[in-house]
Amino acid sequence: MQPCRQALEAEALATTRFETPLSRQLQIDFGERLVEIGGAKIKAFVFVATLGHSRRLHVRAFRAEKQEHRFAGLESAFTTFVGVPEEVVMDNPRALVVRHDAVSRSVQFNDKLIAFAKHWGFRPRACAPYRARTKGKTENGVGYVKKNAIAGHSFASWEAFEAHLA
Repeated sequence: MQPCRQALEAEALATTRFETPLSRQLQIDFGERLVEIGGAKIKAFVFVATLGHSRRLHVRAFRAEKQEHRFAGLESAFTTFVGVPEEVVMDNPRALVVRHDAVSRSVQFNDKLIAFAKHWGFRPRACAPYRARTKGKTENGVGYVKKNAIAGHSFASWEAFEAHLA
């Protein structure tokens, strides 16, 4: 029975890799990290947007993780990438998702997100609760920014930090 159990466990953990067509998907996420700015440790929240097709990153730094920061991050990503994807994949933050039923997979998005998505012309999509690997491309991007782009660096000012991320 042990080989059967091992095979079932491996199958449960397996993730199917899929490639995303051009302009189809953008994945977004936030990460937080203490950053030395002007000699003081400051908690910075990094917004990371990753294009599904090319895995190109867009990173912005904020002092908090609020709805307005998600919208500002998305707007700057659309400007940087010179276009809006068909769908934006995200976690289930309270700032954007009112309710997400894990069994039926029905999602009720915040009214402001619905208006924002309609204005920009994309479809929001929330990951299954507690299943971050649904948006693994941006999860890897957040890890890269926190462990490579920022780690070990200190910055003279917030502006210098933002310039480094750009």
